Amino acid sequence: MINATQMAEKMKDVPLDSIVFVAYEAGRPSGPQGIAESAKARQEGLNLTHYTGHFKGIRVTKSGHHVMTLWVQERGEAGAYRAFNPALGTLRTLEVLQLAPQQAQQATG
Repeated sequence: MINATQMAEKMKDVPLDSIVFVAYEAGRPSGPQGIAESAKARQEGLNLTHYTGHFKGIRVTKSGHHVMTLWVQERGEAGAYRAFNPALGTLRTLEVLQLAPQQAQQATG
């Protein structure tokens, strides 16, 4: 299991739009939009806890939780944003598959 501090540390020097793989179990049930957007993944027989996408950053919520956002390819017809909060769900795997060219670095905090 990867906690929020480990997630932020691992991603601190990763350029935005890098390709990332995440295995994450949500801490609460999916809503109607999430269920609809996962239809593509279900049809293709993909694991519903696995996500591959473009890293869009890490932000800190009002309650102090670090949340990582990805644009994932397995959700929706053209993709969808997904937020991963290790304080709310279980982040099992976090791997950077391909670094994007260096751009403006994302900030945490």
